[in-house]
Parts: sequence; C-alpha cells; structure tokens
Amino acid sequence: MTRIPPRKYQFKKGQSGNPKGRPRKPSHNKDIHALWVLVLKAADDPKAMKRLQTIRRVLANERKNLSS
Repeated sequence: MTRIPPRKYQFKKGQSGNPKGRPRKPSHNKDIHALWVLVLKAADDPKAMKRLQTIRRVLANERKNLSS
C-alpha cells in the first residue's frame, strides 16, 4: 500500500525526479594542476621538492577523508 503525497508536494506536470539534482563532488583538478606547476618550476631545488611532497601527502589525506 503506497501513500500518495498531498497534491501541493507532488511533482508538477512535465517535471520528474529531483530538479536541482545531486550536488557535484568538489574537483581537485585545480589542486593537481597547481602541484604540477610547482613540480616543473622547482625540479632542481631540494627544499621545494620537500614542500611538494608535503603538499602531495596533505592532498592525498584530504581526498581519503572526502571519500570516507
């Protein structure tokens, strides 16, 4: 036995599902691009490489936390 919602809460004619839809996941492409730019600029600098490794680790942890 299914319940039918009141008329004012039903979808309007020609509209089905959730019109706003599910929100998109945040994109990390900008972060990855910025990281690659840093890698290319600082390929010979050991301190810069250390910073890049730290940034990569932080981004990986954030991505892991988002997927959990």
